Amino acid sequence: MTTAWEVVYNDKSTLKQFNEDGSENSFGTINQDDLFEFRLFHNNKIISLFMPTGTFGINGFLYDTEVSRIENMKYRLIHFVRRKKIMGQGQETNSYFIGFQITKDGKNHKQLISICQNQIQLI
Repeated sequence: MTTAWEVVYNDKSTLKQFNEDGSENSFGTINQDDLFEFRLFHNNKIISLFMPTGTFGINGFLYDTEVSRIENMKYRLIHFVRRKKIMGQGQETNSYFIGFQITKDGKNHKQLISICQNQIQLI
């Protein structure tokens, strides 16, 4: 299965990583100013990040962090893939990260979820 993202904007419109014609939208095409939800589809799981509140969702179950739901806070989306290949072995593993960064009291704070194989953990 291909791991892919999808975004939902405040007006309920969506942008998918992969279009029906097979072309791909880059992460840079996401309009973060109008972003409501970022979804990552991975191994029959849907991992979501709700940008208005900094709340994570895993298959519909919501999880707050210590920096979720801060009033008047702008949550900035973070998403990247880390590829790992062990020397001498042909197998490559991918770890996916989604999260957010905020600036509070002049300091940057970030919260990430790591997804590797079937493990999901808050880091």
